[in-house]
Amino acid sequence: EYAISGMGAPGLRWCGEAEGQPLSGPFLPIECADGLGESYLRDHDAEFKLVSELCARHLGVTAPGQVNRSYRGRLTLWSKKPLCA
Repeated sequence: EYAISGMGAPGLRWCGEAEGQPLSGPFLPIECADGLGESYLRDHDAEFKLVSELCARHLGVTAPGQVNRSYRGRLTLWSKKPLCA
């Protein structure tokens, strides 16, 4: 799978994005400032989409607060730009 940042962008679309419904999933997006000082929710960032889809599809974690206690391993998220903290 791949994702590109932006609403309706090519690649992965998850949890209602294609239908214009409110997004839902295992994480709550946070608001971060971009390089120009403007703040926006990060729910349409490629990294947010990929990690949310991975957790929902492969780990069965579909809502905030859910956990998968049986998973053992490591996931690495790589991004060209710095991630929000």
